[in-house]
Parts: sequence; structure tokens; C-alpha cells
Amino acid sequence: MSYSKETRPMKLWQLIVLDLLIFAVSILTFAYFHHVRPREGNSGTVITPITTPSGTASSDRPTQSGTDSGDSGETGYSDLGLGAKFYDKFNLDGSVTVTDDSYVSGRVAIYISEVEYLGAVCHIADIYLCDVTDFRTVLAKDKFGKNYNESTPSMAARVNAILAVNGDYYGTHAKSYIVRNGKLYDDSKADDDICVLYSDGTMVTYAEKEFDCNYATSHGAWQAWSFGPKLLTDGKAMTKFNSKVNPPNPRTAIGYYEPGHYCIVAVDGRSDESGGLTTRELSLFFESLGCADAYNLDGGNTTVMWYNGETINVPSNGTGRNCSDAIYIADLANGKGVQ
Repeated sequence: MSYSKETRPMKLWQLIVLDLLIFAVSILTFAYFHHVRPREGNSGTVITPITTPSGTASSDRPTQSGTDSGDSGETGYSDLGLGAKFYDKFNLDGSVTVTDDSYVSGRVAIYISEVEYLGAVCHIADIYLCDVTDFRTVLAKDKFGKNYNESTPSMAARVNAILAVNGDYYGTHAKSYIVRNGKLYDDSKADDDICVLYSDGTMVTYAEKEFDCNYATSHGAWQAWSFGPKLLTDGKAMTKFNSKVNPPNPRTAIGYYEPGHYCIVAVDGRSDESGGLTTRELSLFFESLGCADAYNLDGGNTTVMWYNGETINVPSNGTGRNCSDAIYIADLANGKGVQ
């Protein structure tokens, strides 16, 4: 049988080359849509808060052993909401005072300090809030989805923050329970410990097996982070952690005292001046601060603390790593932050 030039079968080597080309195109297409091209997620479902407009906590709020779940108000200062117990921390005349290491208004008070702990330089922001809505988060490029990245200083400046640190870098997680500023973006069950800041000002950390997405949502989650590990149990340091990154490293973490009183810590690391902290050492550090609960966020090159227009820690790579989200403190009553 003879074949014309047009109908002659392809040779074996030609078929192999064609198959390889088709395979290469498929891989490049997959990589573009799944790893390069930004993918937006849903726009978020608003979670109904469980606090009154004045910021008074609901009696049905989730509580944790070792914290005060009763009325923390002081007579004559109920208009301060969560901050009533800490009225002496605020400018009661409503004025705003800004220094190199503090920001104080009638609704927000931030006091910044630096200490050395076990050979590591730790930057501490002690935070008092009258309303939990001033404890905010911002998404890179103002979009929710994979592969949207932006520097923490850029995000902080864009939302006119007072103080900011990197968040949990949710964009790198396959599954997460993600709540940002009262909006539920993802209710997937992750393998990480979870931290939830509720709309009544309570912050609770959960071991992975203890966490219930439906409970957190129905009880008014305001923010939720999925990274970890949790660092304290009833205010005491832990010895075992749900983490594979336990050696000394730069760290970003949140501490909780009681509703309205928090701290954020950035630990320098990977340098001769500061070696960073292990998870165990970080746990001991938060115990020494007197926190009732604490939670580790993304760290390493991502660790950045920004205050009043400047990065105040020493990022391990010099500038900090771009990430998908940041945590910041606002003062909405005085035009700081974005509603």
C-alpha cells in the first residue's frame, strides 16, 4: 500500500515530540492559572456581631478559663465600652497624643517598648481599645484570593494605620477558616491551630481538633487566623506545639489579656544582634507578659512591625517579605484606618 505525502503517518520521533509539546503547554497553562495569575475568592459573608453599638460585651460571648468574663466597667466611664476598665490609659478629653513610642486618644491607646529576651530583641505593642472594630485587618491589593501579595508597610500606609504587623499569610494555605473585619471568606477546616477575635473583644485560641467553624461564626467572629501554633493554655506556657517550625526564628504573635487589652509582638532574628525565639521560648515570653492567651502568626522574613510611618523592627531580609494580609490598629473615631 502506498501513501501520498499528505496522508503519510507521522514517524515515532515526531509523535513523541508532539506529545511532549502538548504536555508542556498543559503544565504551563496549569501553572499560570494556579500559581501565577491572581485568583479572587468570594467577596465574604458578613457575620452578625454580638455586641451592642456601645461595645458592651454580650453575656453569651465565648469565655476561657483564666479570663474575666464579668462586667469590667467603671462607674462613670461606660461610654468607653471595652475600655471602661482601662479609662486611665486614654485621653478622656478626646485629644490625640502621638510620640515615638505611643499613640493615645479617647478611644485607642498604644504603648510600644523594646526588650531583650533570651538573646532576642522583642518589640512589644501594648494595646487598649474601646471598640474591637479598631482591631482591623487589610488584604493585599484589597482583594481576597491566592497570589495577591503586598508589603506590610504598603498595606499599612494605604489604610492609614497607626500600627501594623504582617498577618497569617492566608494565601499560602490550602484550607483555612478566614474571617476579616467581620466577613467570612472561607470556612474550610484546616490542620492548624486557630485564633479567633470575637466581636465582644474576647480572643480565643483553639487546637485544631477543638475548633468548630459553625460555633465561631454563630458567636460573632470578628477576625480569625489560621497559622499557629497557639502558645498558651490558661495563661501558662506550653511544651508541645502544633508546628513544624520550632527552632529560633523571627516571630510575629498576638497576645490577649482580656477584652479591650491586647499586645502584638515582633521578634527580630537570624542576626548576630538577635537570634530569634523558638516556639517554646515565645510561649514562655507571653507567659512572662501575663497574657491569658497568645498565638503565633507567620514569621521569618515576613515579620514586620510598622508604627507611625516607619518599620520599627529589623526584618531578617532587610525589608520584609510581601504577604497576603496585615493586621493593624485603627482609630476610626479620629480618621485613622479604613471602615
